[in-house]
Amino acid sequence: MIELLRSTLKGDVEAHATVLEEKEYIDRYIDVLRYSYRNIPEINWQIDEGLENEKILKQILYPLVENSVFHGILSMEEEGEISIIIERNGDYIEVTEYDNGRGMTAEQLEALRGTLHNVTKEIIAGEHIGLQNVNNRLNVVYGPESRICIESRMGKGTLIRFRYPAC
Repeated sequence: MIELLRSTLKGDVEAHATVLEEKEYIDRYIDVLRYSYRNIPEINWQIDEGLENEKILKQILYPLVENSVFHGILSMEEEGEISIIIERNGDYIEVTEYDNGRGMTAEQLEALRGTLHNVTKEIIAGEHIGLQNVNNRLNVVYGPESRICIESRMGKGTLIRFRYPAC
């Protein structure tokens, strides 16, 4: 818990960590959640060989995992699943986060996509704050080609994908 809190206190929007450090942070976060909630799944990590030391925006995965847990999985009766795939594709690192949770209706998905389309340089508050801040950080640091893409189906889960230039 202390390690989790320490890394949360450093709030530079452009700060980077290694993929391995980000993985360890998310795994600790999941461990903490298990003390308070049932049905918190292990993260299924698939990281291409050699990418463990690649740089990634610090705590960029946290809001995605948090949304999967609190908006997708906790309300399910069956066991939840979260997968994070980090792979190299040419000059880019591609990150995919998937959950088999509740998902969204087509209307909810379109509304969310509309919200994410309005990118700002400021950290914002309100509905979908985590996804908006992830999207904004990616846009500020890497440009609009790195913004998140989101797919979801009610009862089937949600998939979020983004990419950024490899170091």
